[in-house]
Amino acid sequence: MAKTSENYTELLNSAIINDDLKTVKDMHKQGFDFNQPDARDNYPIGVAVAHRKIDAVVFIKSISNININAQSGVYKTPPVLEALQVRDIDIFKMLLDDENVDISQPNILGSSILDQDIIIEMIKNRNLKEFYFAALPKITNVLKDVTGKGANIISLLIHFNRVDYINETLKHFIPQKRDIKTLECNCTNDRLETIISIGEQKQDKVKK
Repeated sequence: MAKTSENYTELLNSAIINDDLKTVKDMHKQGFDFNQPDARDNYPIGVAVAHRKIDAVVFIKSISNININAQSGVYKTPPVLEALQVRDIDIFKMLLDDENVDISQPNILGSSILDQDIIIEMIKNRNLKEFYFAALPKITNVLKDVTGKGANIISLLIHFNRVDYINETLKHFIPQKRDIKTLECNCTNDRLETIISIGEQKQDKVKK
């Protein structure tokens, strides 16, 4: 039977923060419940992500019954969203690659990786370029209408002058004819031929 107590979880979370992986592993061997939050509603997986402790994240993820989507803290933030917020690309990619991670899981404010504000922020902020590219395979279902008002991903990339993001985006998005025309009007000549060619090829595959 798993041992559960807020006090025990406080000790566990403290060990995570202090890079004491031996204690973390020992507590698991002793049967402590890693799905138990502390008094501030912080789960061990959330603490590990928030403090960018990748070794602890790897270990906690390996626990068979772990709730990888446990929402921590005041804002009930799921780990994958926390990884984006603390700007840890390695943990972010690791969580995205985990089939048990639910990227649609929101925080208390309703924000998730699929949220339009989050996607737009990844586009606008060049420091989040790697995060946007990493998330692309997982957010394909919302790329046709990111804003909910008909603005697809191509139009947003052009609007925010992120033409250099388009090639990677086209690996996960089939553009419409209007997108090709928009690209023709907005892309610089040195990038135009390749980008439009990729877009047209993807359209032809759909027709076939």
